[in-house]
Amino acid sequence: MRYNGAFISGMLAGLALGAILVVALTPQTRQPVMQGMSRMGKGMRRMWNDGMDAVADAMTGDVD
Repeated sequence: MRYNGAFISGMLAGLALGAILVVALTPQTRQPVMQGMSRMGKGMRRMWNDGMDAVADAMTGDVD
């Protein structure tokens, strides 16, 4: 009886993981998901590069 909560939460986690995999492996839905991840990655890369440029400018004394 005491393992009931763990069993239910494990089942829910398994169902959620299965649903995510089904969505990820369906060709119609895979394209927008990949585009969204690519867009997010580009945004993060742009933020990282802007931050590194600011650090380089601060080190050389060329801050505007």
